[in-house]
Amino acid sequence: MTSIIGHELAHFKGQDTKFSERFYPIYRGTASSLAALQAAAGEGSGSIPLLPALAVFSYFLECFSVAESRLSRERELAADQAGSSITSSRTIAAALVKLHAFTGMWEGLQEAAVNALRQGKAFVNASRTYADAVGQNAVPEALQGIAEVHLSHPTDSHPPLSVRLQSLQVGLNDVAADALAVTPADSAIILISDAEKLEEEISEAYQLFLARQLGIDLEEAGKAAEGGA
Repeated sequence: MTSIIGHELAHFKGQDTKFSERFYPIYRGTASSLAALQAAAGEGSGSIPLLPALAVFSYFLECFSVAESRLSRERELAADQAGSSITSSRTIAAALVKLHAFTGMWEGLQEAAVNALRQGKAFVNASRTYADAVGQNAVPEALQGIAEVHLSHPTDSHPPLSVRLQSLQVGLNDVAADALAVTPADSAIILISDAEKLEEEISEAYQLFLARQLGIDLEEAGKAAEGGA
């Protein structure tokens, strides 16, 4: 946990938020311009006059993306080094392997939550459900093929795990056992008072958000579930 917090705080130390503030409006503006041009072009011969503009915007976006991705990769590797400086390279490497191995399981839990909502049901504690699922799947097979995986991120394109481990000078096999140890005796959750109640409240809010986002009428789903019981 300490190494991950150190990694994230390193982004502030490196003024990465200012980087994002300046770079991502360019992405948004260019993408919006492209979408507007494509909508205006439509189909047929009427699109011909707009082809040069589409080509220029597309080329600019591609070149800009290449440059930004290189800087983004450098920022992530620098943040990894900062995280390792307050713990160890092995500690942050194990944390990274855990993230790459088990983050994808949240998507499965979200899908299960959506299916439950449509049936008028809900998870009481989604965090506990996720933790239990990870615990059941913390086996050596979970680490197979993850070396070239990129972590999903709202704004940045993270380097693949293999690059991050190489930068830390730690091999996947070196930290495999640590990465599969997902049920520590002293979990960081003990630092939060009344954590289970908070998790249940967050789970309820999260599932309400999913229902609104997907247009699920929870009242109707509940009535349907009662009728089918």
